[in-house]
Amino acid sequence: MSRIKPVDRNSADTATVELLASVKKSMGAVPNLGATMANSPAVGRANLGFAQALSGSNLPRRLREKIALAVGEANACRYGVAAHTVLGPRSRTHGGGDDRGPACLVA
Repeated sequence: MSRIKPVDRNSADTATVELLASVKKSMGAVPNLGATMANSPAVGRANLGFAQALSGSNLPRRLREKIALAVGEANACRYGVAAHTVLGPRSRTHGGGDDRGPACLVA
């Protein structure tokens, strides 16, 4: 149960809509966590900046998704595991290069 509701793009101000569009462009979708962080544009921008900084690392996106899945499992975080299971296959469209779906991320 979420205590802070995700931003509804239909009722958001222009700056927040642009922030959500940037998140979607960067990640391929707007996760609920990203839409919730957008309640505070400063937090949303900081999170997006953090994600973009990590994307500039030497680690391939597919490996970063594997790490995120492992961390989610270690922390028993069902949300994180579910989110990165969905994001993982999208990594192939952003330089991941493997199209076997979620199973390829945990192999």
